[in-house]
Amino acid sequence: MNQNEQRAVDQRPPLTRRKKVLFSLFLFSFFVITLVLLAEVGLRYQAFRPWVVSGNMILEPEGKLLIPDPELGYLFRPGESKITIPGPYTFKMTHLSTGFRITHPLSTYAETKKPEIWIFGCSFTHGWSLNDEQTYPWVLQEQLPGYEVLNYGMVGGSTVQSLIQFRKVLKAGKRPAVIVLTYASMHDTRNAVTRAWLKSRMTGSRGYVPGSISLPYMKWSADKAPELLYRPLDYHGVPLLRYSAAANYLDDKLNAYLESSYHGHEISRAIIEEFVKLCNANGIKLVVAGVVSDPPTPEMLDYLRKKGIMTVDISVDLGIRENTNQPYDRHPSAIANQQYAQKLKAFLCGAVIRDSCVK
Repeated sequence: MNQNEQRAVDQRPPLTRRKKVLFSLFLFSFFVITLVLLAEVGLRYQAFRPWVVSGNMILEPEGKLLIPDPELGYLFRPGESKITIPGPYTFKMTHLSTGFRITHPLSTYAETKKPEIWIFGCSFTHGWSLNDEQTYPWVLQEQLPGYEVLNYGMVGGSTVQSLIQFRKVLKAGKRPAVIVLTYASMHDTRNAVTRAWLKSRMTGSRGYVPGSISLPYMKWSADKAPELLYRPLDYHGVPLLRYSAAANYLDDKLNAYLESSYHGHEISRAIIEEFVKLCNANGIKLVVAGVVSDPPTPEMLDYLRKKGIMTVDISVDLGIRENTNQPYDRHPSAIANQQYAQKLKAFLCGAVIRDSCVK
């Protein structure tokens, strides 16, 4: 470069402040976009995917499986339904006009004066992915013919919904001899309707339109009883959740961070203690049954036992292949439900209804 060329370069006007800012923004944006793309590629390589809402079951007869209910949020449609999920895997369910599942052949339902055993719980009690006669309430009914067993289990159900249903039937003047309230730590998130639970519920949507159902939940307060509220069954996560694995990953991390702020375990305790008060006031025997064996569940049973509440662990090892319906569905299998029924009957006959059990 000769002297004239060097002089021309030296005489170029310096970059303005605006151009410097724009250039810095360009470099920063390029850096961020590169990091995001690398994160996206890396997460997909590790099998992370964008959020997908699955609704790929086949329902016969066609229509909506769930009917909105103003108090409980939803109920199953009455009658028989045939469900086919990917695999394919097929099972049949029959529900009464109340929306709850049968525990003996529909043709045998009539007015009865038998003492009743009401079982409240989630899909483990309802028996999702099983035929009617494979559910443990049905098996228990066969083993206790002197009682009428009612299955109040709800798929995706919470202890809040169980309490609402219990209050409803009490108001109608009905009284059982025994209530079995099943509990699992997964109910904690449902009782508070956390972001993580809403996302999970929407991920496995079963025959409903988002926003058409409002879920009951309770909000924790340390100085008074939890407040009953309702929230639409819908989910709005971070932007691009359905298109980006990185966005879905960040959304899961946010939900995990927020989980403890809902105080779901404390809410579950308060709800169960309300069950205790209602049962004591109405002369009903209450048994709280743990259906999973993760640490928070036996901790809850131990807490209740120390308060003089009857508890029993009827959980089975869901890590054993034959105890679930995998690879089609991860819910407990017919074999697991046989074990639930055996354990529950043994406890009821040993501690609750001794004189009424068939020897």
